[in-house]
Formats: sequence, C-alpha cells, structure tokens
Amino acid sequence: MKSALLFLLVLLFSTFASAQDLPSLRIKPTPRFERNSFCPGDGLEDNDHNDPDLNKAKNRIDDADRYFQVGFDVIKNLEKPSGFKKIKRSKWAQADRNVVAKYEGIPIVLEGFLALTKRKEKLLGAVLQNAELCNCQRKETEHRDFHLWIVSKVGHLKNKSVVIEMTPRVRKNHPDWTIARLNNIGTNRFPIRVSGWLMFDQEHAGHIPKHRANLWEIHPIMKFEYKENGRWKQL
Repeated sequence: MKSALLFLLVLLFSTFASAQDLPSLRIKPTPRFERNSFCPGDGLEDNDHNDPDLNKAKNRIDDADRYFQVGFDVIKNLEKPSGFKKIKRSKWAQADRNVVAKYEGIPIVLEGFLALTKRKEKLLGAVLQNAELCNCQRKETEHRDFHLWIVSKVGHLKNKSVVIEMTPRVRKNHPDWTIARLNNIGTNRFPIRVSGWLMFDQEHAGHIPKHRANLWEIHPIMKFEYKENGRWKQL
C-alpha cells in the first residue's frame, strides 16, 4: 500500500512539474490574421525598417485549442539567440533564427501579478504604446498596443518582469480590456493569469535589464483573468 501511494505521489509530482516546463511542439498552430484590417498582418509596407516576420508573430488573432501552464522562471530565463540584433530577422544568422523558431508560437499560460509603472506621478498597471510599424504607425488609441509587465511576486519591479501585450486586433473583441480596469487590477495586487502566444521581440533589446528581464513576451494576449475574493474572473 505504501509503495503504491508513493508511486502515485511521484506520478502526480512529475505531472505537475512537467506542466511547468515549455512543451516541445514539433508542429505549432498556424497563425491567422484579421481580414479587412486597418493594417496588414506583416505591418507597414514599403518601409526599410519594417520586419514582416516579427510583425506576423505579433498580429495573429487565432485562439489556441490548449494553452500550456508554464512556470514564471521558465519564461523569465528562457534561452535567447546569442547574436541577435535590433534588425530584421531576415538578416539574422540562421542559428539565431532557429533558437527563436524553437519556442515562438507556443500557446502558454503564465500566472503572477502586474508590475506597476509610474507615468506622470501615477502608478499604472498598463500603458498605451506609441505608434509602431506592426500597426502601420497608426496613432489612434484603438490601433495601438497595451503594454503590461507580469512579475512573480507582489512588489517586484519591471527589471524582473516578462512583458505581455494586448494588441488592437484582439482587444477590440474584449471591451473590458481598458487601461482603467488594468490599473485597478494592478493597484489592488490581484493575482493574474494570462493566456497567449510566446514571442521574441528583438526591437526592445535596449530595455534589458531596466525595463524587463528577457525579450520573450506573451504577445498577443488572448485571455486575461484575475483573482478576486478567491475566485478567478475573466476580464
């Protein structure tokens, strides 16, 4: 009886532990993009700085059949290309492209808390991004990303965070995804649970180590939950 119980405990622990690691997906879900969009999936065309490969990773709108629960430190410390630069991926060495391709596009779930950031003497749980090439440099609020930072413990600063982003193409289907609601969740220190697509953003290489721990992100977010009074609620 004891040996059977011990085996069951080991099995349960192994299952839990493996659920915290990134799965090895030989075939990843194929991205889908918005039809009749305000901006093509590969971003602003006819621009020398535009990176179509990166933008297509950012601008997908498909929901996964399953999101894999991953431990926070797995993403925070995930391997990155050794020779990447803030240039188009098409100009990277093949070895660096291979590293990104190994992980990018895995649907994951990450739990933690929103790290607050100060803007004009206010502490915010999310900020509106500037106009970007992936969104055709559109300046309207509804065509810009929301930038958030998830940390593993309350009080951790952005230098220990993983960046997570709400994109305009997905956000338009979630009217409660507002800066005000996210600020409320962040300032109340509610736990959060985020489901979305793992993505590497070399464009923000200069943000390490002050504003993030790694260049791996959840981008785009497809589902955002928070825990209030012991219950998970979907935003």
